Amino acid sequence: MTYTILFVDDSEALLHMGKLFLEMSGMLAVDTALSGVQALEKLRCRRYDGILSDYGMSPMNGILLLEQVRAELGEIPFILFSSDFSGAVYERAYSSGADFCIRKGGNPQERFLDLETMFLILIEQSQLREKISYPIDLNPLSLSLPEVEKDRNLIVMNTPAGSLNRSFNGGYFFYRKK
Repeated sequence: MTYTILFVDDSEALLHMGKLFLEMSGMLAVDTALSGVQALEKLRCRRYDGILSDYGMSPMNGILLLEQVRAELGEIPFILFSSDFSGAVYERAYSSGADFCIRKGGNPQERFLDLETMFLILIEQSQLREKISYPIDLNPLSLSLPEVEKDRNLIVMNTPAGSLNRSFNGGYFFYRKK
């Protein structure tokens, strides 16, 4: 299955390079937008499985886009990708509902491979939540590990950003720390 990501950045060169790397495996199809305003127009006309957005854009920065997306579309997987992060920006991004904040730089191919992996995990988690038709606490952090393994059939690995879980049927699910 191929998932569709909207990549938002004011650098056409980065959009082009990112699209090439993110689509390399065939798991993601990438649409691009040069601004937060253009991204909102696309999001209102088409469904995306995830959003990758630069922070430092104008007139609408990535956090303002994130807040608008959360208000209009809810919990679509959203990763902020920028070189402009400070502690205050990270705090505001996570409090606004960002799934991850990733600093630009380093080896571009490796960075975009990491982003692809993060999106695949986030999208699986999002789809699982949509399929559940009855209320259930999916947060295994509220249970001890033996209870999680017995009652939820999950293996849990805590990460700095949250909890990465692998079910015995092979699916991966990520739970963001609030």
